[in-house]
Amino acid sequence: MLDALDHIELEQAQGYIDEVLAMLPTAARQILEAMMSTGTREYKSRYARHYYGQGKAEGKAEGIAEGEVRGEAKMLLLILTARGIEVPQDARELILACTDLERIEAWGRRAGTVASIDELLG
Repeated sequence: MLDALDHIELEQAQGYIDEVLAMLPTAARQILEAMMSTGTREYKSRYARHYYGQGKAEGKAEGIAEGEVRGEAKMLLLILTARGIEVPQDARELILACTDLERIEAWGRRAGTVASIDELLG
């Protein structure tokens, strides 16, 4: 889709993106929006580089470790929420405070199959 958006006017491309986002299931839209808001994403199309600013993509190297962990933690919480798994405030704070990327990734791998937050963190 992004490649196709490279060949049309910016305003028209934004309209198409709005339509696609409106058609996505809520969980998929939340995951996509979380990915886009982490600030650690590399933009792949000319449209996205233009719309979001090349400087943002180029500047991602600064603080990438912190941003990557924070983005992964947010994504983990979105996945759990989308699956209907209750995440109490203390668990939410634990996940968001985690600075160990390997641990966050391990939790992320299990997030799709666990039945509870205790199972995920235990």
